[in-house]
Amino acid sequence: MDRDQAYEESRRNPPGSRSLRCIWYCGKINEEIRKAARLGETSLELRFPPKHYVALHRDVFKQIYLNQGYDVSFAPNFQYIQPTEWIFTLNWKPETK
Repeated sequence: MDRDQAYEESRRNPPGSRSLRCIWYCGKINEEIRKAARLGETSLELRFPPKHYVALHRDVFKQIYLNQGYDVSFAPNFQYIQPTEWIFTLNWKPETK
């Protein structure tokens, strides 16, 4: 298999599967959720530039976290006509002990 074939194979995902890049970003987001929860927070706001992977695939990330029980919103911060960043907000219920 040459480089071009490997590239095409890596881009082809079976339906319902997630790419390695998507999984990696979910891990980074989950790290931020754990940090916020450890500090007693019940929400998290992450900001991404418009061409960032998470911002470009916002519907996928929104669905992933909705399926896990989070309240999710992905809103643009408009400056002039184009958004300068996308704000990914996650809310969750505090743990009761």
